[in-house]
Amino acid sequence: MTEQRPWAVRVTILASDTELESIVDRIGAVICSPPDHSGSCANPWSIISTPVDDLEDDDRSTWLPSVDELLEQRRAEHQR
Repeated sequence: MTEQRPWAVRVTILASDTELESIVDRIGAVICSPPDHSGSCANPWSIISTPVDDLEDDDRSTWLPSVDELLEQRRAEHQR
């Protein structure tokens, strides 16, 4: 097996607070499977979630294209 190294995976989600909690739980269940294992996960992980509006200006500007794309997808779906 090759050496493990840290990775950052970027996901932009348009969701309510309740929906986000459920989505984060489901992502965790996929990464940490089986969920009731003993000891550490084979692939240690963490999830950090924050509203894009709460990010510092420099960080927010890197996320805005993804947010704009999500909003455009939602507008297009509602126009059908």
